[in-house]
Amino acid sequence: MKQRDKSSLHHRKQSVSAVDAEERERNDAASPTADQVVISRAGNSATYTETIFRKTMFSKQRLGYGLAVLVTIVLGLASRRYANALPPFVAAHAGDMLWAMMVYWGCRMLLYRGYGMAILAALLFCYGIEFSQLYQAEWIRQLRDRTIGGLILGHGFLVVDLIRYTVGVGLAAGLDWLARYMLRQ
Repeated sequence: MKQRDKSSLHHRKQSVSAVDAEERERNDAASPTADQVVISRAGNSATYTETIFRKTMFSKQRLGYGLAVLVTIVLGLASRRYANALPPFVAAHAGDMLWAMMVYWGCRMLLYRGYGMAILAALLFCYGIEFSQLYQAEWIRQLRDRTIGGLILGHGFLVVDLIRYTVGVGLAAGLDWLARYMLRQ
């Protein structure tokens, strides 16, 4: 009886080995590209192969989000530069909303698989910058007086900015969801 169990076990191991050999031959023939990693795992009675696509730093998604960052920066700077050509409501709110949208696109570029995490990170970053404006030491005021420092850090705390940031991140997240939905169709 024990001999029979050992024989049966040996036969199953040979079957799995034969399946493994066939899988390896097929994988070698397919020769995965540099963007693929092939992982083989033995199950109870069969072997299966999973192909995982590695996302590189320059994936299509990240490039798309990077392009969105650049476009949003241009629109944000234009909204400040040509504010007198815009309707007063748009001129008053567009800059901060576009800044928050740019932060969201940047978070999506870094966290392209984490839709919810990108929303949370963008809101926390925007709110953190706004609340940092309550701190008015001399060194940070000098930093804010420079053009780039003023654009990034702002100048004074406003509650309405928190609303603008929330709307901007929500709008960007909505556009992101819509674009991904349309690409899947």
